[in-house]
Amino acid sequence: TFAGNVTVLPVANDKTILSGSQIAMYRVYDGTGGATLWGAKARGTLASPTAVTNGDYLIGLIASGHTGSAYKSSGSIYLRVDDSSVSSTSLGTKWEFKVNPAGTVDSEVEAFRLNQDKSATFAGKVQLTATHATNQGTALHLKSTGGHNWYLHPNGTTGNLELNYNDTVETIFDAN
Repeated sequence: TFAGNVTVLPVANDKTILSGSQIAMYRVYDGTGGATLWGAKARGTLASPTAVTNGDYLIGLIASGHTGSAYKSSGSIYLRVDDSSVSSTSLGTKWEFKVNPAGTVDSEVEAFRLNQDKSATFAGKVQLTATHATNQGTALHLKSTGGHNWYLHPNGTTGNLELNYNDTVETIFDAN
């Protein structure tokens, strides 16, 4: 049930309902595709669009809460261009998740980022990458903003779980 002004946009077996407080999307389809929220960004004009550039936001989801005096930023999720050579064959992107710390208003900070190289960055300080460490098999690579590198990996010979920091190996789980 929707209150207020309601607009129904039917297209074949799809239906989008817009109301003053929510958007509901339905898709009746025998394939795997579901309801999709789509956003597109270009520079230039609608009649003559041009390429996006590194740093452009392609789509975002923004939330605001009322503080008793005004609506203030509470958090957001953005898909941003992360490619210095945008072309018809290259459009790298990253997802940014931002939160507003307690005790502040309109002060969003990055809490989590999914990078175009498939790594993840937490609070702008620690980067995780699934990687391959020489002779060690698959490893989890942790990199701090200070340039420190840790590799968590199984030892293919002993079966131990090891942590490698600056070529010093510590066994953190002994398989025996």
